[in-house]
This record gives sequence, structure tokens and C-alpha cells, in this order.
Amino acid sequence: MTARHTQVSVAIGFSLWLIGLLYIRFAGPLGAFEGWGAVASYVLVWPLTALSIRIGQRVAGLGNSGVVRFVTVAGVTAMLLDAILLRFLPALYHADAAIRLDGAVWLIWGFATAFALALAMQRD
Repeated sequence: MTARHTQVSVAIGFSLWLIGLLYIRFAGPLGAFEGWGAVASYVLVWPLTALSIRIGQRVAGLGNSGVVRFVTVAGVTAMLLDAILLRFLPALYHADAAIRLDGAVWLIWGFATAFALALAMQRD
């Protein structure tokens, strides 16, 4: 990966982190992590993650041979932000601890999905 690829990957990781935070904060209280809302939230992670990977590849100018590295850099960026902020500024995600916990579990699902898709998309 070049420096530009890394910079784009970090920027996309930051963007996805912000989207996840906003989803937890605003969709969580509306039932995004309960009943059918949870089913929809978890199912939609797959196509939206695949789309995000494809957009990231195009913006970064990476082919399928760099997808695992791209997802790793973007994912690590988002995970580090989540880990730090969930620990030290948890109310940023939501004041309700149950919504934060459900959101954190959803984030883990998203990260696992991204890494699984990256492995499936990788072409050497």
C-alpha cells in the first residue's frame, strides 16, 4: 500500500466510525437493536459493508489484491476510535448503557463482516 492508499483507508475508516456512532445514537432508541429492527440492522450490514469496500477500493485506487489491507487499515481506524470513545466518552454513543451495549455488539458484527468479506474478495 502506498501512503495515499493508507490515507484514504484511514479517512474511510473514520467516516464509517462516524456513521456507526450516529446510527447507534439515533437509530438505537428507535428500536434498531430490538426485534425486527435488530434483524434488519444486522442483515443490512452485509450489503452496506460490501458497498463500502467497493467504494473504498475505487477511491483508493486499489484492486482486489489490496482489499484485505484496505479493510484492515479502515477497520483498525474505526475500532480504535470506538474502543477509546466507548471507554472514555460513552455518552457520545448514547446515555442509555443498554443501547450502548447493543450498539457495541452490532459494531463487532460489522467488523467481523468486513473482514470476512475482505477475505472473500481478495484476489492474489
